[in-house]
Amino acid sequence: MTQETENDYLDIPGARKEVVDTAVGKVAYITAGSGPPVLLLHGLGTTSETWGTTIRTLAKTRRVVAPDLWGHGDSGGSRRLRKIEPLVEAIEALCDTLGVDATAVVGHSLGGLVAIRFALAHKDRVTKLALVDAGGIGREMSWLLRLASIPVVGWLVFSPAVLVVKLYGWRVFNPPADVNISLLRSLHRSRMTHISADAVRKAVRSSAERLGPAPESFLLPRLHEIEVPVIVYWGEQDRLFPVSQLHGITEACPQVQIHLFPDVGHWPYAEIPELFNTLLGDFLDNSPR
Repeated sequence: MTQETENDYLDIPGARKEVVDTAVGKVAYITAGSGPPVLLLHGLGTTSETWGTTIRTLAKTRRVVAPDLWGHGDSGGSRRLRKIEPLVEAIEALCDTLGVDATAVVGHSLGGLVAIRFALAHKDRVTKLALVDAGGIGREMSWLLRLASIPVVGWLVFSPAVLVVKLYGWRVFNPPADVNISLLRSLHRSRMTHISADAVRKAVRSSAERLGPAPESFLLPRLHEIEVPVIVYWGEQDRLFPVSQLHGITEACPQVQIHLFPDVGHWPYAEIPELFNTLLGDFLDNSPR
């Protein structure tokens, strides 16, 4: 069964929000455009809506699919987030349902961790990989995420209280970032619910520990297994995953390209959307397949 909204979702020409029943359950996604497919995976505690400006840009030449990750937004699965695998399985199931056999994949933060795991598990389905301040690359992470991995404490760190939401927002962006107001409203809306907060806490505990990433979520030693073109975008002022995460990445993954943004925090595609979307479009269109 498929449910869908009217076209021009988020005022993007031809975009629509759909919810499909897959082999693992309900998955919601935004889709727009036609051409070679690209999959956009959002970060922790947000939704596909945060990709709005990127969808608008890429949909001019590509078929864009931006799902709500398992346990986020309108997708199901919040009770299964004790490990990362269900998030990867949900992406696989969505691609199967939509008939997407091979696609470029772009992942931000938690979505980057999922993107790496998906690329490792399904090497024949990923044509290019773009990682944006992604989890899974390094061992260093914010104290906020490490605290959130602790039972009980995590309930306080990721509660839907206004003060906590504002604190998280301050750590995500590099002040004074000029962030689109509609994106901020979407972020606050997704964070200000107990359901989303619970999904966030479970996702953090599945990938982080008090001293850093969980062993199964430290994927730097396996990046050499990815043979398709890989690019990494990173904000040098990222407070959640510091840029030092990238130490050793070129040795682990020789074909990787790295692009650093000097005055940007954890969310480049929100803080500098025009530059980010131009660079991403160039990578998708011009790099070898």
